[in-house]
Amino acid sequence: MDLVQLDPDAPFIAVIEHDGQRRARVAYDVMSTVVELDNLLRATPGAVGRWGVRAEWPRSIRLNGRLRPAPGVPNTSCCSHLFELRPGQWHTGGLTAICGTVLDVGELELANRPVGMPCMKCAFAPMLERR
Repeated sequence: MDLVQLDPDAPFIAVIEHDGQRRARVAYDVMSTVVELDNLLRATPGAVGRWGVRAEWPRSIRLNGRLRPAPGVPNTSCCSHLFELRPGQWHTGGLTAICGTVLDVGELELANRPVGMPCMKCAFAPMLERR
């Protein structure tokens, strides 16, 4: 495995495989991870890639996100969802929110806090877990 840029403080990892070879890059946030994956795939035609939270990371990472606002997209389609990314769980493009909604990473607007109208299923899920 090409581990040239693995930083132990970076929670996210992008990995590609091609002809029995594996290359990996780490990043500090989802969008940087997806960019790293895209760069690796462009540099290696025919490769298969995936990304996620590194398996050795000590905890899940929760993110707030919504469909990126665009002309013609109703505001009700842009509700804020909660995504839980578990260590060792791989993704190939989309993310599944706690409520089951799947959004493509390219269409996703991530935020440090809920933005816009919250998805009620996602909003109440953390409270229901504590019961």
